[in-house]
Amino acid sequence: MLASCERLWIGEGLLLLTSENQKTSQLRHQSKQPPRWTLGQSETLALRAAFLPGAQAVNAWHEFSARYDFDDLFPASSELLPIVYSNLSKQGWSGSGVGKVQGLQRKNWYANQLLLKDLALYIKHLTESGIEPLIVKNAALALQYYEHPGLRNIRDFDLIVRRRDFSCALRILGEFGLKQLQQDRHGRYLNLQSAVIDVAMPGQERMFWNSASAIDVLGSSALVLSRADQLFYTLLNRRSYGAAASMWIADVLTIAGTIRDTDSVLHRVHDHRIAGPIKHALGLLVQAFPEGSNSSIVEKLFSLEVSTWEKVQRHLWAVFLRSLKVNP
Repeated sequence: MLASCERLWIGEGLLLLTSENQKTSQLRHQSKQPPRWTLGQSETLALRAAFLPGAQAVNAWHEFSARYDFDDLFPASSELLPIVYSNLSKQGWSGSGVGKVQGLQRKNWYANQLLLKDLALYIKHLTESGIEPLIVKNAALALQYYEHPGLRNIRDFDLIVRRRDFSCALRILGEFGLKQLQQDRHGRYLNLQSAVIDVAMPGQERMFWNSASAIDVLGSSALVLSRADQLFYTLLNRRSYGAAASMWIADVLTIAGTIRDTDSVLHRVHDHRIAGPIKHALGLLVQAFPEGSNSSIVEKLFSLEVSTWEKVQRHLWAVFLRSLKVNP
């Protein structure tokens, strides 16, 4: 039987500065390759085939399939292929490479089902210990935003728990052989975090948790971020994608494509006081893939004005962190 965990509650603002959170964040960034904000030709063509409409997508795919052997692709380009197939098949397209792409989609689906089965077990034991896990990144995207469960490879266990529950959750998951930022016996990483975004200021974390909703994972209940918050989370956690900038772009555009109420998203970004970081992230996206600016919500977020009050708040928070010798 899993041991119960004793909890310690400390004020939210100071918990941003806990050594566990700092150490985990540093390890996560060190464990990945630094991001590239220029795409290779294969990634650009794959993104065009995946997200542009009509003949533009078909032409990009013809150029892609004529230039590249599927077996020699950069991994991020390979991961885009099921999304490409989904986009082109909606337009009645069928042509070269269909069989290989369908095979990759089936492989993703099978691997995802095995991972979700284990994830459901871990969630069950966390919730039985009084811990609410928040699912983020690949699993949240595959379950909520991609139309088919084989379009997005989940690959890892990405979870967030409240700061007071972090040590307890790590011990519980450790009883299943999971160790922070290490592979399990199937080559899957555990990435357990105690903060939704690294740039959070006091009060922001509570907003993310209060807007989260429940999701079923093969019979176990967990939380996921609201649609707007999931977009912000994905934009601001681009470094966790390592060198796979094209998959980061694909995830952002996929979430953006499901947003209908753009005004509520614009209000939300101001409530969070993250207009500056959001604009910076979108600048990198548009720099790497200019076609991404065709999305209505991307265009509106990119044109946001950063208020003087937000700039002052962020400056004061950075000064406060530096005064405590903590890197913001």
